[in-house]
Amino acid sequence: MNKIPTLSKAQEMLEEAVLRNPGNWKEHSLIVASCAEQIAKNISYLDPEVAYILGLLHDIGSCLLYTSDAADD
Repeated sequence: MNKIPTLSKAQEMLEEAVLRNPGNWKEHSLIVASCAEQIAKNISYLDPEVAYILGLLHDIGSCLLYTSDAADD
């Protein structure tokens, strides 16, 4: 079963990913999170906090994968 992390855990995860792979993608993730939250506020069946969390973490896997690939070189 997929579990959505709490907002504080998601922020922790993002900060850890930024430490592992610095770059301007953090700002992109914050913008996507904010946009997802605003969209969810206008759709009754979406939870704005969940949308924000998912927007915040949407790139985290690719950023960690990129870091892992670079470490293999």
